[in-house]
Amino acid sequence: MTTTTKRRGMPALAIGAAALMLALAGCSGGSTTNSKTEYVASTGSGGGALGVITVDGKQVSMQFYYCNGTTRVAGGSLTPGTGKLDDSRTHVTWTTKPNIADNMVESMTVTDTSVSYSGSAYTKRGGDDAKAIEANLGCKL
Repeated sequence: MTTTTKRRGMPALAIGAAALMLALAGCSGGSTTNSKTEYVASTGSGGGALGVITVDGKQVSMQFYYCNGTTRVAGGSLTPGTGKLDDSRTHVTWTTKPNIADNMVESMTVTDTSVSYSGSAYTKRGGDDAKAIEANLGCKL
């Protein structure tokens, strides 16, 4: 007489592992949260500067460039600001920013296509709106 042993735990273990992998994959977020993306806006008094906000995960940097109609002016950029987005991607805590106290929290809303900050709408670089902003300022980065 031959005895056959059935393994009942293996299918359940495989199903549990597959469910865990799917759950972890769902936590990885979208393209905006995991990739470096630049957003641009015409800023400054009279809109004479090109503002660039770069978002890389939760890290944020901000730079302004002054333009002479054809290209950015040599030395024409202000000290960049750096900060960190909160989990809801609606506020930034600045760690370095000119004229702003360290660890100051300001409203900044980041989406896949735009950033809203300090009364300005920044649009994703490379799109038609961003190209028009750069062309109007005559400022190519």
